[in-house]
Order: sequence, then C-alpha cells, then structure tokens
Amino acid sequence: MTNVTVPQRVIDRVARTSDVPFSLFAPLPALADGEIVRLQSHVFTSVGLAVVDRGAAAFRVLAPGDATAIDAAWADARIEAAMALRAAHGLTGADQAFRLLNGAGDRTPGVLADVYGAWAVVSALTEALVPVAELVARGLLDRRIARGVVVKQRGRGRAATGPANVAVLGEAPPGKLAVREGPWRFEVHLTTGVNVGLFTDMRAERTRIATISRGRRVLNLFAYTGALSVAAAAGGAAHVTSVDLSDGVLAWARDHFVMNGLDATSHTTVTADVSAYLAEAWREGRRFDVVLIDPPSFSAARQAPFAIDRDYPPIIRGACDLLAPGGDLWLASNTRGYSLVGAVQVAVPAARQARLVAQGGLPSDYPTEPADVDARYLQTCLLRLL
Repeated sequence: MTNVTVPQRVIDRVARTSDVPFSLFAPLPALADGEIVRLQSHVFTSVGLAVVDRGAAAFRVLAPGDATAIDAAWADARIEAAMALRAAHGLTGADQAFRLLNGAGDRTPGVLADVYGAWAVVSALTEALVPVAELVARGLLDRRIARGVVVKQRGRGRAATGPANVAVLGEAPPGKLAVREGPWRFEVHLTTGVNVGLFTDMRAERTRIATISRGRRVLNLFAYTGALSVAAAAGGAAHVTSVDLSDGVLAWARDHFVMNGLDATSHTTVTADVSAYLAEAWREGRRFDVVLIDPPSFSAARQAPFAIDRDYPPIIRGACDLLAPGGDLWLASNTRGYSLVGAVQVAVPAARQARLVAQGGLPSDYPTEPADVDARYLQTCLLRLL
C-alpha cells in the first residue's frame, strides 16, 4: 500500500467529509485509478485509507483514522452499523425495500446498497469503486441479508446512466420481484438497467400524498411506474390520472394498482408529453384537486426533451391552471443546486395566493454527512392554492 503525505488542509477536510477533491490535493500520476492508499500527516500519523478515484477527481476516504485494510471486516462493520440504523427506524423486515448504504452518509463514499426483499443492488458511482462494491456485495451474502446481489456501475442521481450490471453474486434475482414499502407492494426489475422501478427516497412523501388525497381528483405528472399514484389511490382518492411519455412504465403503473387491490376504474393512464397534456387538459376544462409533479433533472427523449431549469416553471404554471380553488400542488426536485421554492416563486401566478404548507427531503435511510450539502439532492414542497 502506498503512503501519501498530505497537508493540514486535507486532514481538516477528512474530519468533516469523506471526499478529498483533487483540486484540494492532487495525486501523483503514478497512482492508479482504484488504488487504495494511506493518507498520512507529515509526522506519519495515519489520516485514513482512501481509494484514488480519477473518475470523480477525488480521494474517497473509506476508513478514516488508523485502519489497516479495506477488506471483509471493513465491509462487515459498515453493513452492521447501517442495518442497526435502518432497524431503529422500522425499515427492515421481510420483503421490504430500503436503502442500506447511502455512500458517505454510511462511510462508504461512492458506493450505494439497496435492499429489495431477499435481494440487493450494490452500485459503484465510478469504475474505480467497483471492487469496493463487490466487497460490500460479498458482505451482504455472508450476513445472509441477501440471497443474491446485483453489482452495478452508475453515475449520481436518479437519472444516472452507466454500464449498469457489472456482476451478479449469489443467486440471480427473478426478472420481476415484488417488494413492500409499508402497506404497499411494488414490482422491481433489478437487472434491466440502472433504475429498478421504485425510488425509495420518496417513501415519506408517498405517505404524505396518501394523507392529502382522500376524496380528491389527483393528477400525477411524470408518473413513471405509478408509485405516487398508488399512494394517492390507497389514501382514498376519488380518481387518479397518471401521465408519462412511456407507455411501458404506465403499464407497470397499472399492474401496481392490481398488486395493491386498488380499483382499476379509478385510475386513468395517459401516454403523452406532460406539456402537451397540460395544454389539452386546459382546453377541455379538466380540473384536479391535487397535482403531483416529480420530473427528471434532464431527459433527451426525442419526442419531448426536458431540462429542469428551462422547462419546470412552465409546467408548474400549467398545473396551476388545472388546480381547482383550494387545491394542493406537490412538487419535487432531484437536481443538486436547484431551488424548488425559487421556481415556485417564479412560476405560480400571484393571483392564486399560494401558501407553502410543507417541505421535505431525504428519508431516514438516506443519511448524509452534515457538511455535504450536495448529497441532500431531494427537495419537495406542498402548496395550497386559493
């Protein structure tokens, strides 16, 4: 293992956060991508063990202090601590879906682990971290937390891309797997791409949506596989309309209604570009009591490209036009550095006298380092419009 002597500014950084950007301290060219090094002070005191991650242009400090190795014992300790936190919040149990390791928030910077019932997905955010992800995967198998683990390489964020599946360790998961989130059941596809069909970071928001939907007409824009629509319907919505550009994910949403014993006649799916749908709904005089909007940060879909800075405010305005008096507008953003409340101030017509009722963020299985503002990507807000 190579020893790398670092200045005091790096030592101060490691005391607050797990990533040391190369802009703060550049590695020697001879250090290979993915190499594990020991960072040390000028008096040879160990600062921690780190992976050289040239894809992220940072040292990923996996074990601060005087650890001796990144090995099976290291992985086991991380998994044990993470399981204890999730168990304390009531997230573990048969068939449950939850995030087990949230990168630096669980002292595994650049490596994520998600549990889906008896299987798991471990993701490396760069190629350099794939060996660490595989080490975590073997730890999940050794602890019998998972019967099988899919290892993936992906970028950051929900819309991340990448080579996706790297390996399957243990037993391969079924192509379609049913998991639980509280009272609800969802289908996930663990081996067909980066995203599996369920975003567990929306757990708390689904509960909120169920609460506000009773007896109301709900419109879910960018519906994806309909998890928010299921929550609204389960909460007693009079009717739910799910809109998405992909008929494939809307078929998945319809299956979710069946899985949860919900009335299929109370759910309408519309395959359309969201902007086009809003314009058509306005012309036809449709009105809703609740509108849900959870857009991607960016989409290059040929029929309807989307960029959140450019396209979100007009969509919020269009949604306001469809909201009945006293209606609720629920908004989400997964874009780092984007001000959701700022977008509201620009987009919601002053005549609607909007009031901010609630705000939300990541749930308890997505811990972050206090200093890492960028890691807290999720913003939600609920507004009441007169």
